[in-house]
Amino acid sequence: SGQRPRPANSNLSEHWTVEAKHEGCYTGGKVAWCEATKSLGCLYDEELHLVSLSGEAEGVRRVRQEADAVLTFAIDPTGQSACTSHRSGLMRHYRLGEITPTLARS
Repeated sequence: SGQRPRPANSNLSEHWTVEAKHEGCYTGGKVAWCEATKSLGCLYDEELHLVSLSGEAEGVRRVRQEADAVLTFAIDPTGQSACTSHRSGLMRHYRLGEITPTLARS
């Protein structure tokens, strides 16, 4: 009759649940790999995003300063600190050891 038989499990896609979502993390500029933490540092929408690729930590952590865009950054080899340079001309030092990066000095 020209019709293909329907698979026995035709509703399979309705039974999937979302375990994790991927969001954008890079809009151009510098990218840095940190071997110690298995994470990528990338510039995204004037913020520094730290993207964990180990699967053990939260997916994306953000380093941002309200109304002062991150222009470039450096991550130390241990992955515990980052230094950022901002549009205002300020440099900032962040501690990355916690779940949420914290400003150490500006």
